[in-house]
Amino acid sequence: MSGEPAASGAAAQSGTRQYAIPGAAPYWCYVFLSANIAVFALQQALGWWLDARWPLVIQALGAKVNAAIIAGQYWRFVTPLFLHGNLVHVAVNCYTLYIIGPEVEKAFGHVRFAALYMLAGVCSILASFLFTDANSVGASGALFGLIGALAVYLLRNRAAFGALGKRRLQNIGSTLLLNLGLGLLPFIDGWAHAGGLAGGAALAAVIAPRWVLQPGADSGQPQVVDGNRAGTAWWVLPAASAVVALAAVLAARLAR
Repeated sequence: MSGEPAASGAAAQSGTRQYAIPGAAPYWCYVFLSANIAVFALQQALGWWLDARWPLVIQALGAKVNAAIIAGQYWRFVTPLFLHGNLVHVAVNCYTLYIIGPEVEKAFGHVRFAALYMLAGVCSILASFLFTDANSVGASGALFGLIGALAVYLLRNRAAFGALGKRRLQNIGSTLLLNLGLGLLPFIDGWAHAGGLAGGAALAAVIAPRWVLQPGADSGQPQVVDGNRAGTAWWVLPAASAVVALAAVLAARLAR
């Protein structure tokens, strides 16, 4: 399998042999999960302490409110990712992150995972800002970005995944279609979901690992390494961050 992609997960197959794939122990997915829970607890505490209506607390903490963004509060392209409308909302998103986050972080590594989550999230808020006037909060857009990134990763390494990889892609496709369909409901921000999905997939197209087999430096035995040089270049992530930030500022100014 020299020069061919290896599979995601614990091992890659080449003929009848399997080779271990490097993987990062999950870290940032649990940081983001903890942040979601902590911010939700803060929302609850402030609502009780100030005796304030729930929507007012969320708006004050940084919900996506188009008028506020147009007025110059550009941080609202980020803060909505950590706010949630109710207990069911935060529970569903945290559970989804708990299920899919470790898989994506193991495959992409810590830095690339954190960039995927945040940039996909910003793209989701940007899409919501551009295409709907409704206020919006939630980590769903970032989670859609992780799913899109995982799909790109599986496609990039499909030669070594075999039937297992094909089934995984089919499952992801079914999940995406179902959730994008649910996004058509009036109380769900479908634009945020679509924006996060597109942002995560686009960034993954640049930085997703492409596992290849190469002779080991010492033993000469084949080992799996990341053949995607762009994915580890120091300038890729800052450049992508700058592009999204610039797009958000320009979009806000154009909306005036």
